Amino acid sequence: MKNVYPLFSIPLYSNNIDISIKDNKFVSSQKNKLMEPLKNGLLSSDNYILNNIQLKNLKKDILKEVYFYAYEILNIKKEIKLYINNSWVLFHQSNHSAQSHYHLNSFISGVLYFKVPKNSGNIIFHSPHFNYCIYPRINIPFEKWNMYNTSIWTFPIQEKQLLIFPSNLFHSVENNLSNETRICLSFNVLMKGDLSDTEIGEFKL
Repeated sequence: MKNVYPLFSIPLYSNNIDISIKDNKFVSSQKNKLMEPLKNGLLSSDNYILNNIQLKNLKKDILKEVYFYAYEILNIKKEIKLYINNSWVLFHQSNHSAQSHYHLNSFISGVLYFKVPKNSGNIIFHSPHFNYCIYPRINIPFEKWNMYNTSIWTFPIQEKQLLIFPSNLFHSVENNLSNETRICLSFNVLMKGDLSDTEIGEFKL
């Protein structure tokens, strides 16, 4: 019997959550500062935006999805506690994009989209092992791209969409080709608890 197993796959989780008009206005009105390099987006001055009391319910909704991702998809032991560390708002104006990057000092990362104008750019995920499943460091031509052979995957986005993924997964954002600003909220999740598997491997956070 022929079978294909997605061995060592990277789980990218997507779901839509409700964003109230009040939360939308609050996030959209945040003061921002220019990120370096230029045209890499505007960043909210508050790097812990989800700690704001006005976003209390939104934070609960996001954590609910984070828990599902961690405990139901990854099957992490429930003794390990998860919490949102830092969180910020990104404003990508016309002709703004984001270069390939990953999030340091984090376990799980996520992004929630508040405003997604048409042609404002999708998120792109980059394989940590380009063509490694077939042979390392060889650029192989393929008849058709799929999830097993591609080095990048463009993921279409929409408003109220929440994406959750491992923090070490490289990702970038396409150039905003619209005349409007794309707005999203990003966050990082850390863990605490006993990560020990043996006496030699004792490790607690």
